[in-house]
Amino acid sequence: MSLATLAEIGIKALRLQEAIDKKRAARHALDAAYSTYKKRRHGGSGVRYDRVSDEYSLMLMATDREHSMLCTAKYELGLAQRSLERACKRAQKELKAGASAEAAVRRIMEKAA
Repeated sequence: MSLATLAEIGIKALRLQEAIDKKRAARHALDAAYSTYKKRRHGGSGVRYDRVSDEYSLMLMATDREHSMLCTAKYELGLAQRSLERACKRAQKELKAGASAEAAVRRIMEKAA
């Protein structure tokens, strides 16, 4: 396997970790926004809303920016996962091709001996 292939996989793995961290931070930000909204409206964060209630809809509208950030982070995480997966598959093909070539050379050398 070439050094360039290993470097590509390493960089893509780092980007994947960054995407994981970004999604985790976006989730925490959305949870904090929900909690802040509930504290302002009801004085406590232990309040639960029925998903079909008007209050739930208002909370979603108030936290739309944080929700959008989470959706973007999830999308970017998926891109990073697929990118790393493609790089690993290319590396596997490269390894198989190298092993096949090495085995062929070995067979030729054995016949010649």
